[in-house]
Amino acid sequence: DEAEQRGFTASERLDRGVDAYLRWWQENPAMARAYFVELPAAGPRAIAERDRQHERFAAFNRTIAASNREGIAGAPQPPEIDVRASVVVTTELIAFAIRHGNVDRLTELRADMRRLLLKLLGPGAIELEH
Repeated sequence: DEAEQRGFTASERLDRGVDAYLRWWQENPAMARAYFVELPAAGPRAIAERDRQHERFAAFNRTIAASNREGIAGAPQPPEIDVRASVVVTTELIAFAIRHGNVDRLTELRADMRRLLLKLLGPGAIELEH
C-alpha cells in the first residue's frame, strides 16, 4: 500500500519489498515452480502473462529507483535497460534457486538481491551513468 510505504525510508521500502517478494514465493512453492521453471514452456499466452507481470515488477523498481534518488539534486531516472535488467536478474536468481531445489531458502537471497537492485537502481548507479 502506497500510503503505508510513505512512513519508511527508501532503503526500508526496498528491504520490505524484496523480503515480501521472496517470502511470497518461498511460501508458495508450487506456484513458484510453475512460474519460474515451467512457464517458459507453457506457450505464448503464458509468456504474455509473464511479460505483464514483469512490467508490474519494472514499475515497482522504477518507484524504488525514484525513492533512492530523492534528495540528490538533478538525479536522472535510471536508464530503462537498468530497470529491465533488475527484473530479469531478480527473476533468474529466483528461478535458478528453485530449479536447484532451494525454494524453501529463497529469503536467503535477500542481501544479494538488495545489493544488485541498488547497483542497478540506487543512487550509486548515478555515477555509472555519466
